[in-house]
Amino acid sequence: MANNPIRATRRIRILIADDHLPFAERCRGILEPECEVVGVLADGYKLAQSVAALKPDVVVIDMSMPELNGFDAGEQVKATKPDAKTIYMTLASGLDEAQEAFQRGASAFVIKRGFPEELRIAVRRAMRGELHLSFSLLEKGQASERSYYLLPGRRERQRALA
Repeated sequence: MANNPIRATRRIRILIADDHLPFAERCRGILEPECEVVGVLADGYKLAQSVAALKPDVVVIDMSMPELNGFDAGEQVKATKPDAKTIYMTLASGLDEAQEAFQRGASAFVIKRGFPEELRIAVRRAMRGELHLSFSLLEKGQASERSYYLLPGRRERQRALA
């Protein structure tokens, strides 16, 4: 246990919100051996309502959910539990959406096709206070390492962590 990089002194508490429940359950299966998944929800409104009671360390949020989209749900998560790390996931998106996610306080932006290892990497990086931009955006040439480091808010967050 001590040499497992995703674990801290206690298991990381993760809340998953995705309206495609088979995918959300797949996320649970990928993360549960190393983390404690405290809930799987199917819409943004339920996510916003559940954060205070479930007290997650990390919230994995699908960007397109019914009732309340991922960005708005993520903002409510941050308002309720400011120290929660938010990881946004989407099927297909570009750098503009990633930049918006980071402007809204995201710790990570993951394209679902880069799954499953990328989700584990994003959780690890979020818990270390680092940002993670989906590898597929870098691979497609939509973003460069340089643009990743220039994402809005990155410098301020780096100073706060220093």
